[in-house]
Amino acid sequence: MNSSASCVEIEQLLRLSLYQIASWIQLAIVLTIFVSIFTLFRHFFNHKIIIHGNLMILIANLVFLYFLTATFYGVSIVRYQVLFHFSFSPPNCELLLTPVWLAFLLAAFPYLYLVANPFFHLFIMAERCRATFFARHYENVGFRFGWICAVISWLVALLTVFGIVLSDLSDPIFSQPLAIISLTSQNNAMAIIFLHCAVLFLLIITSIGDYWVQKKNRKLISRYTLNSAEFGNYSIIRNYQIRENLLTMRLILPLDISYAILFGIFLLFGLVFRFYRSQMTKEIYVSVYNSATTLLLLHSAFTLVIYIKFIKYSSPNYDFANFGSSAGTFASNCQCQSEVISRPPVVIPPAGRHLATLIFFHGMGDECEGWADTFRSIFQPILKHTKFVAPNAKEMNGITAWFDHRGFDPSAEEDRKGLQKVTNYAHSGFSQGGPVALYSALAYPQPLGGILCLSGFLLPKDSLPTQIRQIPGLNVANFAVPIFIGHGTNDQNVPLSLAFSMANALRRFDPNVNLRIYQMGHENCAAELNEAIKFIREIVPLA
Repeated sequence: MNSSASCVEIEQLLRLSLYQIASWIQLAIVLTIFVSIFTLFRHFFNHKIIIHGNLMILIANLVFLYFLTATFYGVSIVRYQVLFHFSFSPPNCELLLTPVWLAFLLAAFPYLYLVANPFFHLFIMAERCRATFFARHYENVGFRFGWICAVISWLVALLTVFGIVLSDLSDPIFSQPLAIISLTSQNNAMAIIFLHCAVLFLLIITSIGDYWVQKKNRKLISRYTLNSAEFGNYSIIRNYQIRENLLTMRLILPLDISYAILFGIFLLFGLVFRFYRSQMTKEIYVSVYNSATTLLLLHSAFTLVIYIKFIKYSSPNYDFANFGSSAGTFASNCQCQSEVISRPPVVIPPAGRHLATLIFFHGMGDECEGWADTFRSIFQPILKHTKFVAPNAKEMNGITAWFDHRGFDPSAEEDRKGLQKVTNYAHSGFSQGGPVALYSALAYPQPLGGILCLSGFLLPKDSLPTQIRQIPGLNVANFAVPIFIGHGTNDQNVPLSLAFSMANALRRFDPNVNLRIYQMGHENCAAELNEAIKFIREIVPLA
């Protein structure tokens, strides 16, 4: 093809509305990818991240791959737009043609992404399988596996691109500047189709593996044997591996499934386009195919957003680790509305740097001001980096209460509507706030430090493992959250039998429930408060 014909070809392509719209959308996605990568690095360096080094190596390489791909996508788009809108004129149309070396450079990275991306996700799945098989001691395993997988992914991708380039060099088309940048030639067209099919197969295998890892870890985390001799000294309180596996798969599994579906659609479109290519002009074909690649680029941007969430979830959530007492609960961020709060809460700032938040919900008929001295005199000297927040409940039927409690008789009517109001906005409670705190903590989407429940209970009709499936927004992130239950032997308000029932119900899915009994009534004692503080220090060491 002579240069004048090539000029006409590229000019017609750049004048197509479909091509221009797709190019500007792709450029916006590229900018989104850059912003997401910057945000990801900012979160990474500003938070203490608790994920295994092998997983971090693979994710870091994947992010670097996204950066490279977005960079060269952006350069290619900007180059064409600048040349077409500012430098192009009929006598100088050769400026729109791309030198062969530059064409190879710009077109190589989409193929690098095509091969490396599924391999990295495959190895992330393999690494999670390994972390599941060896959960008891995987936290102490080195990073060799991650580096080996990264090297293999890059080598396979680079060798694939190198093979495509070599096959192009013998094609006469690549002996002169190109009008349309593409590495597809008569020498490798079928091989590239088979490459796409192989990638789709890898994505399907990866999605199946992700599902298995998630299902396996759900079973592991629900077994009492995690603390038995079968699992040695493994404890979900001190160790993070199984929780990390679940969190990773909860985010990665939808990504891999969606990418497999999108890539399958992209591949199907590609095959259809190739079948009808003889009925299209080259400009129309390239424009339509280029538009289809927008789906894959968009998925990369969405993946980075998910990784940002993953980094946030993987950092210790000290600012949102909350406690309550006397059925109060260390659960999560308190977000209460005027429906249940009567006046501003009592807030005691930390003595040092703010690293944790303890939210205390008083009991029925009580007020939070009475507990302020306890926080200042007993808790704060030890928990120097903890902020204490104690809201007040509104009056209900002449008494302060979080919801209308109508007794412990199994036949008593339950105020589930009132409970739901509090559950939506609060994550800790006092006495009657016990079920509120437990339900909201178990439904909270981020891993929490633990739950501290003193003199608490579950609603009498509750069978927690059944009811728990009905909680809106239920999240497995807190299915093994450490729970401390303290109760008095002479509690006349909340019978001790209810504490045992609550502990047994929770232990059906959570192996980290610790029930402690004290010689006291419906109150607190020094021994209980000291053990509660010790519990907090164990699960949030920096508090």
